[in-house]
Amino acid sequence: MTISERSLQRLLDKEEIRDVMYQWSRGVARKDWDLVKSCYAEGARDNHGTVNSDVDGFLDWMRGYHQFIEQVIFYSTNLIIEFVDDDHAFVESHGISFQRHGPEARAARASFLGPEWIDREIALNIYFSGRKLDEFARTKEGWRITQRTQVYEAVRAEPATDGLKGSTDDLLVSRRDDMDALYAARERAGLSRKARLF
Repeated sequence: MTISERSLQRLLDKEEIRDVMYQWSRGVARKDWDLVKSCYAEGARDNHGTVNSDVDGFLDWMRGYHQFIEQVIFYSTNLIIEFVDDDHAFVESHGISFQRHGPEARAARASFLGPEWIDREIALNIYFSGRKLDEFARTKEGWRITQRTQVYEAVRAEPATDGLKGSTDDLLVSRRDDMDALYAARERAGLSRKARLF
């Protein structure tokens, strides 16, 4: 492989790794757990702090954690991708998450804010910032996460306003299921409703 071929391959690999990172966020935001799982290699681990386990154990925790979280949006930024060799990479990324927790999300809010928040009958806006430290490997399916470590930087909570209610033709409000506007928009563009990694 020439230097220019190697440089081109590195660019292609970086784009695929970025896509995995972004699709992971999309999957969590829409509670598309199959999409989230497809971002990991077989036998991968996710060390998220409140749960540190294999991917199936992590996803079981995520399903419970996100059950009563009404809205979520993620920003993944500052992706630094370093190649260990042609088939392994290390990625550090910064992340910000905005989450609206309904009053029923007691266990989720207690995980990060403490037990004094469990019985508060109010909705909360919770803002997280942190970093993900990811190990990637090239698999037969493509680049996948083999180990993720979540590092938390800050968390802040405040009482939520009533928030946006329902959708109209002019005002679309996000949903955390396959009835979100994303899926109809994908179909209009000529794509399948559900996103999948290449």
